[in-house]
Amino acid sequence: MPAVMRIWYNKIERLLIFIKNKGDIGFQMEVTQMNKTGFRLCVRSKIWLVIDGKPVLGQGREEMLRLIQKTGSINRAAILMGIPYRKAWTYISFMEKRLGFPLLNRMKGGRRGGESTLTPQAVALLQKFTLLQKGVNEMVNRKFMDLNF
Repeated sequence: MPAVMRIWYNKIERLLIFIKNKGDIGFQMEVTQMNKTGFRLCVRSKIWLVIDGKPVLGQGREEMLRLIQKTGSINRAAILMGIPYRKAWTYISFMEKRLGFPLLNRMKGGRRGGESTLTPQAVALLQKFTLLQKGVNEMVNRKFMDLNF
């Protein structure tokens, strides 16, 4: 049973239902209005991992780690995400502290600048998170179809 359930209604186009379980996963579902005569229901889910009630990994931080993996740069990843470098660095530091292992191998700059690569633990974390997202989405979609909305 959900620990917290909140319902928001925006008369213009959507109904959002936010459910946060006592465990480490949160979900967000969205219902979109198609026209004045009826609704076309679509289910959307969003997952994040928390430790002691504080988010550790979710869609944004996953994207940041993947961009670092792709670009080799915290700064470049932050620019691509539209966030300050300091914020990206703070997220990484927080995640490493809470998870208890390093996420990045950092080489300080020089003439050609520094480089950051994901540690094997970070790569494994992203792989597991992707599998978790896929599994939850399949489960949510299956349940949504079973309920014949």
